[in-house]
Amino acid sequence: MKWISFALCLLPLFANAYVGSVSAGSGNAGTASIEASDTPYTNPAGIPFLQGYYFTAGFGQAKSSGNGTAQDLAVSITDNMRDTVVPTSLAYNQTHFDSDVAGEIFRRQIQLGFGNFLREGLGFGLGILHQDDRLPEDSYSQTNLTLGTLWAPTTNLGFALKADTVIPPNKNVDREYRLSQVTSAGFAYNYRKFVRAKLDVSTDSGNSLNLPRLMVGLESYMNKWLILRIGTERNNEEQYNLYTAGLGFIGPRFGLHYAFQNSPDDVDLTRHSVDLAIPIW
Repeated sequence: MKWISFALCLLPLFANAYVGSVSAGSGNAGTASIEASDTPYTNPAGIPFLQGYYFTAGFGQAKSSGNGTAQDLAVSITDNMRDTVVPTSLAYNQTHFDSDVAGEIFRRQIQLGFGNFLREGLGFGLGILHQDDRLPEDSYSQTNLTLGTLWAPTTNLGFALKADTVIPPNKNVDREYRLSQVTSAGFAYNYRKFVRAKLDVSTDSGNSLNLPRLMVGLESYMNKWLILRIGTERNNEEQYNLYTAGLGFIGPRFGLHYAFQNSPDDVDLTRHSVDLAIPIW
């Protein structure tokens, strides 16, 4: 059915975890970078690197070529105050697939993340993800774990390793909606607060390197407040190239980020998103 094929085209964009606009604007790379609006979703090992108490909210939309739309909404809270024993984040996101042909698909995800330093510059994190999918004629509920590490030998350099779906997923869930076992490695480098380069490499959904996913992104400060982002992704499993661009505003009281994604191989992968990050304390 057409609505099923539309949903399957968009599901890779929302697989396992929500992608914030900072990462979305830079090729979906961000496992080794620290961002209040991305880290609660991308790598729990980055939580101890976020100092303070943050609230973030994000909205994204993708439109199919004549079959409907997909909208996602995300909110998160991160607590890492001076007297916090275990830095923690709580994140929620929902994705609504609305088909013009027949029916709707509704996905909810709740992520609880914990992180701390094993030693100076070396963070370790545990994430608990619960996913609930509601289809016109069926529903699925899954809970699993994410493990991550992030090593920052200097303030300008970061390396990360993350494993999604550590527990083998439920085989009774249809493959298209089943949480994927994926291992990701990330790298981030800041050059004099002028350019940040990010590189992620992920296994395919079978947790092998036969069809890897490659993500590269660059960020550049246009001035004290504005950040320009560009990036690209090659997904060998789904056989598409994705090109991204974004713009960020970093103010003293809040950050606002926009991302645009487009693929010459599949028009259904076109997506807009915007995030707001507010440091409460």
